[in-house]
Amino acid sequence: MHSPIPTSTNRLRMVSRELSALPRDIQQSVRMVIAEKQSLQQAASRMGVTVDLVDTWTTTGLELLTKRMCNHD
Repeated sequence: MHSPIPTSTNRLRMVSRELSALPRDIQQSVRMVIAEKQSLQQAASRMGVTVDLVDTWTTTGLELLTKRMCNHD
């Protein structure tokens, strides 16, 4: 008999799936700033956009992920 998948693994898969559903620029911004712990300046430089835009995309992405994840609970 297989053991059930831990809740944390399910959550991680859910976050990954929900992140993938977001617009590509927002996905990339959230991954760079949150997952990779790059500064807003580093992410902006790599993406070729302004720091303000990366900040907006990251904030929007986190807000959308929070709403989407709360709908799963």
